[in-house]
Amino acid sequence: MKCDKKIESQISIPNGVKIEKKEQFLIFSGVLGFTKLDLTKIDPMGLGGIRISKDEKSVILFGQSKPFFYSLKRLLTNKIRGVTVGFLVSLRIVGVGYRAFLEKNKEEKHVLNFKLGYSHNLKYIVPDSIRAFLLEPTCICLFGIDKNQVSQVASKIRNFKVPERYKGK
Repeated sequence: MKCDKKIESQISIPNGVKIEKKEQFLIFSGVLGFTKLDLTKIDPMGLGGIRISKDEKSVILFGQSKPFFYSLKRLLTNKIRGVTVGFLVSLRIVGVGYRAFLEKNKEEKHVLNFKLGYSHNLKYIVPDSIRAFLLEPTCICLFGIDKNQVSQVASKIRNFKVPERYKGK
């Protein structure tokens, strides 16, 4: 079920973003930092291709499989957006007496401490690539340049106390 039609698209690179291709890695660097994308993990069978233009103002993608092509395009645009603007996820804790506190441990790592109605407090060590801050004791904000990692951290925190099925609290 192979398609002979070749799909091609171009993603423009904003000012301040630099993309380098070293061996099997694409390295994105921008105002907020840098991140890598391993092409062998994403495309082990060689379904698509990436070419950086000579003036380094655009990335040209091409491939034959539509689902793979569009997921690769979305992944690259997320990486570009991550190093320029970043990703912010906010979580609200709803419940009587439920609170969160931000502390530093002995290794100078940020630790989120939660009171969620259990007999003990729950602690979560925030990864170095994620910045966590509290607007108020019931509103947690997570910021980072990798969308996947920010959403995974938010999901782990949310699973400490799964929202109630009917009220969503």
